[in-house]
Parts: sequence; structure tokens; C-alpha cells
Amino acid sequence: MERDNPDSFRRLATNPSGSGSLRDRAMGIIAFATVLALLYLGRDVLIPFTAALILSLLIAPLVRRLRRVGLGQTPSVLVAVFGAALLVAAAAGVLGTQVLHMAESLPLYERTIQQKLHNVDEMTVGRLNALTSWPVGYSTATRRASNLLTILDPATSLRARPHHFPSSCVNRAPHPRR
Repeated sequence: MERDNPDSFRRLATNPSGSGSLRDRAMGIIAFATVLALLYLGRDVLIPFTAALILSLLIAPLVRRLRRVGLGQTPSVLVAVFGAALLVAAAAGVLGTQVLHMAESLPLYERTIQQKLHNVDEMTVGRLNALTSWPVGYSTATRRASNLLTILDPATSLRARPHHFPSSCVNRAPHPRR
């Protein structure tokens, strides 16, 4: 049955991996590169043309409604284009005033951001400094307990207080484990 079907012979003749020949691939790459080059070289014409096409599609429903009301083709298009221009001008005016207002407020924003960064610094690094330094009000017992903890942890004690140990201990390499 399968031998009678001409498609089965065609499937056997093609590459089983499903990929085309090298020539087909090369032609596809050349065609893609050609289209890409033409789009790149024609961008000065294609960009305004594409923008005009998009704008015409946006105002087409308004033109149809104006034609149903009884205006002719040319007056409908002129009214729609004028209305779209007014809409764009109003949006640009609103956005422009917002940008100007934000530009005037930048010093206030800068002070606010600096204050927030200062608060974050106080809550993180400031607290860390408070924990690692010894303010005047701490008792002698607390300091001795802290010194005992640093002595029990030799890695911390060597890094934090190398002046408490003889130089032979600080500069000596660790003993190799056997």
C-alpha cells in the first residue's frame, strides 16, 4: 500500500533530518540579508510611510462616522486630521507641563533621596558600627566576655587584634594537617 503512494517515495528521497540542502539554506540566508538591507536603506522613506499608514488606520473610523453624518469625503478627512492633531497637541502640552514641574522639583527629590539613603545607612552600617565598637557606658565584664570570645575563635582574633600576639604567631603559616 505504501509503495503505491507517490508521497512515500518523496519522503524517502528527502533528507531524513528534515533540514534542506546547503544550497536551500544559503538562498534563504541571502534572501533574508537582501530584505534586511533593503529595509535598512529604505528607512528614510519607509518610516514616514508606515507612520502615515498607522495614522490613517487610526482616523478611518472617525472619517466613516463623519461621512454617515452627511459630510463629504474631503471635509471628513480634514476634520478627522485636525481633531487628531489637536489631540496630539493637547497630550504634548500636558506631558510638557508635567516634565517641567518634575524638573522644578528635582532639588526636593534629591534631598528626599539623600535623606532616605542616610536613614538606610544609619540602620545598617550605623548599627553594625554600634555593635562592633565599645561606647563609654559598657561594663568591664562585657568587654572581658567579648575578649574571651575573640580568643576562642583564632581566625577572628588574628584578623581583629594581631597586636595581641607575638609576630611569630601572626606571620606563621598554619600547620599542615597530616
